[in-house]
Amino acid sequence: ERMRAAGLDVTVDVAGNIFGRRPGSDAAPKDREIATLPIDALDWKRFVHSQAGALAYHDPAWSLMLAECYGFRPFALGLFDGGRILAGVPVVETRTLRRRRRWISLPFTDHCPPLAVTASASPEFAAGLDGFRRHAGVERIALELLTMEPDFFSQLLLQLVSTEPVDQAIE
Repeated sequence: ERMRAAGLDVTVDVAGNIFGRRPGSDAAPKDREIATLPIDALDWKRFVHSQAGALAYHDPAWSLMLAECYGFRPFALGLFDGGRILAGVPVVETRTLRRRRRWISLPFTDHCPPLAVTASASPEFAAGLDGFRRHAGVERIALELLTMEPDFFSQLLLQLVSTEPVDQAIE
């Protein structure tokens, strides 16, 4: 809460350490960490276009269209290592009925799973998302995790839903 009041985006490394960056900065984080990135940042565009599994929904144009039509705040969540995006997903910020912050990837979208450079980046990204969400003061994060075969994200989802209260689970 203090970090947002000071005008900083919250950044949490995979070990749970909290950092801050100026909102809207295109500068990628320096160490391995989960951070937000503007949806139209050049690094995000390059990452999406380099991924064989990327869909039209991963492209910044889709998130920007949703933001314009519905008043959402779009951005990307990513796992960074030395300024390079290893895994990521586009999200929009909405509000719950109780006016609490909620991140969704992505509403009105058929299928938009997280992208990853390597198979090992997926579990690291998934493992850090809930801590990042909590440190950012966000009540919920909802990710589209439908896949043709079970993967780490699907397995993590099943574990979180069965062991945590609904308000704290990654959907």
